[in-house]
Amino acid sequence: MLNLRSPDFKQNPYPFFQGLRTSAPLCRIEPHGLWALFRHQDVVNVLKNHEVFSSSGISDEPRIAGPELLLSTRGMLSQDRPNHTRLRKRLGRALSLNTI
Repeated sequence: MLNLRSPDFKQNPYPFFQGLRTSAPLCRIEPHGLWALFRHQDVVNVLKNHEVFSSSGISDEPRIAGPELLLSTRGMLSQDRPNHTRLRKRLGRALSLNTI
């Protein structure tokens, strides 16, 4: 299990990521017990295979507070189609507005 709050990780996370890509490409992360993938091809496979890898059935109640809430089931990143697509389009439009 990878602890994102450990002093060694905070000082230099890159050796941890390299080690995980070879020895534990699927790993639980503390402090919240979330699962993470560390190899590019695995991430691409999950993102493109929404019929198999879905957030449906996961509780909508946030278990965490703070910035990590973005990764919770209420965040855009954890939504399946069509909600993710709808939210991404709205966010894209908002970010692309020329405010100068």
